[in-house]
Amino acid sequence: MYKGKKIGAVIIAYNAEATLKDTVDLVPRDMVDHLIICDDGSTDRTKEIGLSLGVPTFSSDKNYGPGANTKRGFDIMLEEGDIDIVVLLHGDNQYDPSKIPGMVAPIAEGQCDVVLGARTEWSRGSMPLYKQLGNRVLSAFQNAVFGQKLSDYATGYKAFAADVLKTINYPDNKDDFEFDEQLNAQVIMHGFRVMNVDVPTRYFPEARSIGFMHSVIYGLQTVRATMDFLLYKTGFRTRKRRKLFRKRKL
Repeated sequence: MYKGKKIGAVIIAYNAEATLKDTVDLVPRDMVDHLIICDDGSTDRTKEIGLSLGVPTFSSDKNYGPGANTKRGFDIMLEEGDIDIVVLLHGDNQYDPSKIPGMVAPIAEGQCDVVLGARTEWSRGSMPLYKQLGNRVLSAFQNAVFGQKLSDYATGYKAFAADVLKTINYPDNKDDFEFDEQLNAQVIMHGFRVMNVDVPTRYFPEARSIGFMHSVIYGLQTVRATMDFLLYKTGFRTRKRRKLFRKRKL
């Protein structure tokens, strides 16, 4: 618990046997009330390691995609019923779980509803140059459309007030990486307050990172999700966009 708020943390993982223990060990268990691992059909020992660490581990029968894995994690947390803030991080230990207090503080203190971990020291973290440039261009585009002043939307380290996840229609989002950008658009569309908190990022061989072609695809998906937001706001409300931006039915 943090400042009277009950904290839940979801670790999404896929073939993370080399990094999962280190990730779990860094979670501040004195303040995280409920920790789970969602394993997206790993073919290595991810599930076994998660269970051996005493963490509830939910494993898919096959690899459905990061979006599908995140949906399941959110669903499990909301089913708990009394979680106030949900933190999302990855099992590859690229983002530091020990920074969870800084991620949830702005929400617990009423400053915002959603926190996106802004990746800092990219060059020292060895993020490829094309990813650095791509992130800057896409973030500028999203800021222009969303009317925000955020530095990093594409982060995998996030925290949400539970009411946000009860409002946005994330279950109907894509199952792949586009899920995250649709989530960003939904959060802004429903008027939730978003802020960045700087978090250090590590890049090393065991940390999962998409390659150049997948980065290009992700960039196109980001543009599509952002344009769906813009077109919906300007009255071009197709059935798909109405579904994307409607309030969730619980």
